[in-house]
Amino acid sequence: MNLQKKLYTIVILIFGILVLNNSSYSEVDNSLLKQDDLKLLREGNIIIKKQKNKTQEGEIARVVGAILIQKPIQEVWSCILDWERMPQYVDTLDYYTVLAKINHNTSVIEGQIHVAFLKFNYTLIVSNDKRNYYQKWQLISENDIAQYNIQKNVKPASTGIKNIEGYQYCIRLDDNNTIVYYAPVVEVSVPVPGFVENNLTQKSIKDYLYGIKRYLEGGTMKKNRIIQMITITGFLYAIAFIITTIFFIFFSSTLINTINVLSQKIVPDLPLAQEHSQFYLILTVAMMAGVTVCSFLLYKNAEHYIEMAIPLITMKFASSVFGLLFFIYGCIYHNGWNNMANLIIFTTDFPLGLWVLYLYRLFKLQKF
Repeated sequence: MNLQKKLYTIVILIFGILVLNNSSYSEVDNSLLKQDDLKLLREGNIIIKKQKNKTQEGEIARVVGAILIQKPIQEVWSCILDWERMPQYVDTLDYYTVLAKINHNTSVIEGQIHVAFLKFNYTLIVSNDKRNYYQKWQLISENDIAQYNIQKNVKPASTGIKNIEGYQYCIRLDDNNTIVYYAPVVEVSVPVPGFVENNLTQKSIKDYLYGIKRYLEGGTMKKNRIIQMITITGFLYAIAFIITTIFFIFFSSTLINTINVLSQKIVPDLPLAQEHSQFYLILTVAMMAGVTVCSFLLYKNAEHYIEMAIPLITMKFASSVFGLLFFIYGCIYHNGWNNMANLIIFTTDFPLGLWVLYLYRLFKLQKF
């Protein structure tokens, strides 16, 4: 009888230990993805869904993203554990640094993120369940700081940050493929419409998951080459547009006369271009200033200011299209618009816009 009681005690003890070891992972919903979702993941897509989680306040739904990384689970998990490496594959992060180790599985980590020209600092407590490849984090509280006696190490969070928390975990698909789930939550002090908050959350999920996939699968070198091409293009465009603007301001008559001389030598039947008033010169210089600034920002930080390619492309295509249309209109109605100056606008601006469009699409298509 005593032996039977001992066996019962041992069984209950083992069961209790297993429950405790798996408590942090009990939230994970392994049935989140369906068969069609796995097909999309294998094609390199991100799946974004709502996942129910049990908390002290009850059951809540969070937006969670999933991506398939073609690496063994141990390699993916090692990358997830190394927060100081994260800015290498997440564009909006400036840095993460470990301030303190609470224990073997818990760390205090300080980070800084930039949004446009603004920078936000914050400190997180990050906990790892290595047995289940599960990680969660939350914004450090005053109680945490006092409990762990790290007052000297922790800076106050930037104004505007109300709460940061979240979790991520890995699921082994097979020996060489791992699914990563990622569910961040960021709350700001200023009220934000629900659809805006949802879109920002989905964008942060995509940036992180595509970033870590690209980083682990070796797409960083290809992305860096594209960024280098955009940077060089921005530099050359900025220089070219500055020189062109100077010519428009100080040598407008000389420029028109030079074009007319070339026109008479190459195509003598074309009418000569006419110099316009200061009004059109002002508009021209304003547009050149715009394309110069866009080009300079692409040169300064191609990855951060990549959207500056859109107004640059728009202005180059607009000028080239209207240059061609005016030339065709002049050919039909013989009003003098079919001059070489309008033709030059098309033949120069269209390739310039097309090249930037090519680089922009190339950058955007590099999901991983």
